[in-house]
Amino acid sequence: KMNRRQIACFVCATAGLVLMLDPRHLAAGGASVTGILLALGSAVCYAAVVLMNKKIRTVTGMDRTLMQLAAAAVVLLPYVLFTGGIHAFSMTAGGWVSLLILGVFYTGLCYVVYFSTLSHLPGRTVALLSYADPLTAVLCSLLILGEGISAMQAVGGAMVIGFTLLNERWGAPKE
Repeated sequence: KMNRRQIACFVCATAGLVLMLDPRHLAAGGASVTGILLALGSAVCYAAVVLMNKKIRTVTGMDRTLMQLAAAAVVLLPYVLFTGGIHAFSMTAGGWVSLLILGVFYTGLCYVVYFSTLSHLPGRTVALLSYADPLTAVLCSLLILGEGISAMQAVGGAMVIGFTLLNERWGAPKE
């Protein structure tokens, strides 16, 4: 269970995430309602993944990853087939290399590490550390893609980092 301080950190880190999205951009029509609803739906599903995986104690991170990605493939296959099919044979060699890197490292390896950590960390810690995902995306867009960042987004990022670390300090078990 989360105490009041931890709930406050969660709320403040979430507020930081909202600032990273830059509400002025959203209000000016920079994002579609459909996109926002899909992102919120994704967040709910992500929370369900954390909660369900916390209940699974006897299955290794590797096995969890294999089962969940196989299930995802089964669910996605009909969608792919009914929306234009698979165009794997039209990909270039560079496309195949990129796809393999994404599949092996940025999906397979990352999920194995992620699902393995779930048995070693409290669910609230995993949930709060998940705020590192959008923060990393913003930093990569800034450093690698050369995209700009507003002062509001910088403040939001600082809030995410600060309140996540503060939560971990307050949430650490007393010895």
